[in-house]
Amino acid sequence: MRNAAIIGCVLFFVMILVPRGAVGQVPNQIDVAVYMDEGAWEDGVIAFEHFLDWKGLTHLRVDAARINAGALAPQFRCLYMPGGYAYDYKRKITGRGETNIRDLVSTGGAYVGICAGAYFAADHVDWEGGSFPYTLGLFKGTARGALAEIKAWPDYALTTVSMNPDHPITRSQPRSLTTMYFGGPAFLPDPGFIVDTLATWDAAGNQPAMVAFPHGSGHVLLLGPHPEIEENDARDGTSFGFELTDPESEWSFLWGAMDWVLGNPVTDTVTTSVQGMLSAPKSVVLGAARPNPFSDHMSITIFASVPTRISVTVVDLFGRDVATLFEGEIQAGSRVCTFDASRSGAHLASGRYFIRLMDGRNVQFAPVIFLRPMP
Repeated sequence: MRNAAIIGCVLFFVMILVPRGAVGQVPNQIDVAVYMDEGAWEDGVIAFEHFLDWKGLTHLRVDAARINAGALAPQFRCLYMPGGYAYDYKRKITGRGETNIRDLVSTGGAYVGICAGAYFAADHVDWEGGSFPYTLGLFKGTARGALAEIKAWPDYALTTVSMNPDHPITRSQPRSLTTMYFGGPAFLPDPGFIVDTLATWDAAGNQPAMVAFPHGSGHVLLLGPHPEIEENDARDGTSFGFELTDPESEWSFLWGAMDWVLGNPVTDTVTTSVQGMLSAPKSVVLGAARPNPFSDHMSITIFASVPTRISVTVVDLFGRDVATLFEGEIQAGSRVCTFDASRSGAHLASGRYFIRLMDGRNVQFAPVIFLRPMP
């Protein structure tokens, strides 16, 4: 009876965590390629990866060489370009790499650009009085920044944006959202280029702060602010902005935004109990698996605020135990659990699995993808 209850619980979480569009997915397809190379802002990368873990989306870091070398599709569903320095992105990613990015989106994939990643997608960048052409060609228009009327570069601050109540991404969001500004642009589309404005900068003449639009069969999402950063909450894996007091979490917005870019039905982020998760801290927290996907060894960190007895196991999509990583009491602090796939490799099929943490009161899951080594 206990096993049946556990399986039912796992299946419930699988229904939440596995994207609804997964039925038509390529087997073992990774949800998000996360750009990490020269110029990428590490805190923005880490924070977004923690968000993806929370939402149950798989991800893998890629560098410019990988983007330049070959097609992103069908291995990935989406490319995330983080904040940082757009000029470094332009310098490192070749014309072939830009073609690979456009092909990913136009064939049904997605592009998400935050701050520098959004500048990189524009045809023109107006930065601090200078005008610079860019060639990725997703956003037909100008990305203008930094917006000194909000905060002069390189300082950062909390600001407010007004949300569009009519778009599926923002329909369930509050009409005003407090978020971090750190040098991001306002978006000025060329005449005739149609975009959906998701939010406008209150302190910058109501110019577009977030835009979304189709490109071929895919979707593009460009964000001027930094909703990936949880300023006064450690769940984003960084301490950036801890001195700021943000009254809400923007991960609720990102939840629906990622539904939209991946072509899934946009779920009501209010009913995902974001605030409930924030207001009910756990004594034990399951971190992110690294690397993910993996083909041999994978490690995951457990964080405990007090001594706690836990069980950490790998389970498949049906809740069946694959391996036990740890069972016993851990002290306050962190503990790393490692999974050696070679011990189960003889019968472990490539695909999606979950790391399950049970502490007697709560059950937590972290999605992972196992890729069998080529013979």
